[in-house]
Amino acid sequence: MDEGLQARRREVLLDWCHREIPIAAFIFVVIIAVFDLLTVASGTELSLGYVLSDGIQGGVYAAVALVVWRRVLPPGAAPWLWSLAVVVSTWALTYQYRVDPAAAGVGVLVILASAAGSLTLFWRPFLVATVVMAGLAITTFFTTLQARADSWSIVYLTALGASAGLMAARRASSLSAARASLAVEEMATTDALTGLLNRHGFRESAPLLVAVAERSDRPLHAVFVDVGGLKQVNDQHGHHAGDVVLQRTADAVRRASRAGDLVIRWGGDEIVIVGLGDRPDIEDLERRIRQGLDLAGLEGIWPGALHIGASGQAGTELDALIKRADEDLYRRREA
Repeated sequence: MDEGLQARRREVLLDWCHREIPIAAFIFVVIIAVFDLLTVASGTELSLGYVLSDGIQGGVYAAVALVVWRRVLPPGAAPWLWSLAVVVSTWALTYQYRVDPAAAGVGVLVILASAAGSLTLFWRPFLVATVVMAGLAITTFFTTLQARADSWSIVYLTALGASAGLMAARRASSLSAARASLAVEEMATTDALTGLLNRHGFRESAPLLVAVAERSDRPLHAVFVDVGGLKQVNDQHGHHAGDVVLQRTADAVRRASRAGDLVIRWGGDEIVIVGLGDRPDIEDLERRIRQGLDLAGLEGIWPGALHIGASGQAGTELDALIKRADEDLYRRREA
């Protein structure tokens, strides 16, 4: 899987965790409280150990809801916190069955096991929690349920399997969500005609380039490329011909640029390169761009006219850098 897609899929999964875990954890707190209140209202007396165990699992769910909702810890902690909550809840329920089997139903454990994976969404915390939960539950079944232990163990393991299936299905759907997210981002940051960054994409990418320049104490440079005669091509041969000129020029500029450079469609007929290092040699850069420029089929339509300017600086004020490159282009064109 492409690294960018894999990273975005992880972001999608963690975003789901941060939106859904606090809600689910809060609902569990409400369910625990309502169950105990209704039990007491029905006249059934709950033991102190039972109440304390419910208080512990309710408190853990409440803490997890708050920590995940407030994003107190790094995003990757959310599935582990949820796994911790369901393990503590499993421990509390199995403790209750050991001290007072008549006070609760084994079905609650099965429901918890079925729901855990659909919110965990990451295999490692899910598998760790599953092993602990299965150990606690099956041990409890064989110590308290006796003749029914085998059947309930099978039911419980089936519930864990269903939980894994739900998680796998949600993870599969996250791949589509990640692709859609990347597509929307690409549409917002990429020029549809040339495939170069647009200005918004440049503003999104520029901070990383500036940070690298500052850490390495290296200058930045900018190159302004103007596609000469594009208006005449559009007027005389139509906008399709003008689009072909822009696309081929963009391809040539991209090939002449270095891997780490930002190549931006700055305006209708303007392309900007921003990169690390000293100001490049204009004549050499223009030669490399022209060498990569495909003029097949453009004979008599566009002669390959290009105007180039450049600037370099030790600071990181990109707007000033690009402005000076534009000024240098105009000086060269008028000379």
